[in-house]
Amino acid sequence: MKLEEIKKAVEALSEAEKKEFFSEIVPEICDESLTREGCRMIFEKKLSGSRYLESFDELHDMQSKGEWS
Repeated sequence: MKLEEIKKAVEALSEAEKKEFFSEIVPEICDESLTREGCRMIFEKKLSGSRYLESFDELHDMQSKGEWS
């Protein structure tokens, strides 16, 4: 599947499906496929100055403490 096809598939999801995808699937993909720093570099490049970075750090803190299942 090409990146453009993935983008179109995500855009076609309902709001509930998008929330599930970004809150559950994307973090799982990052954890399995990228190092923390690699993942952070991607998010910082796209979300510099964004409120998402704070949430991203909180997510990793929770995961490292075993609070995220």
